[in-house]
Amino acid sequence: AVRFGETFARSEYALLVLSSYAFLFVLAKSTYEDAWILPLLSLPVAMPQLEAVALGGKDGAALNEHVGGTARLQLLFCLLLVLGINLSTE
Repeated sequence: AVRFGETFARSEYALLVLSSYAFLFVLAKSTYEDAWILPLLSLPVAMPQLEAVALGGKDGAALNEHVGGTARLQLLFCLLLVLGINLSTE
């Protein structure tokens, strides 16, 4: 945010989070396995983070709580992705 500005940082955050979910559909379509979309269950956890960070709901120190929220989102997404991978290979 310091080098490229607030708008770029918020856009980058939204792009990275949303592209993670979009990529799931590419994987599901290319492999014909529905288990790839299991991480979509983490989308309700992502929405408050996106609203606060990407849509400009909060600024400055108020964003600190969302650092942990983003880490929890990443952990949940990854666990669900690993579960989906395991289900698709069985």
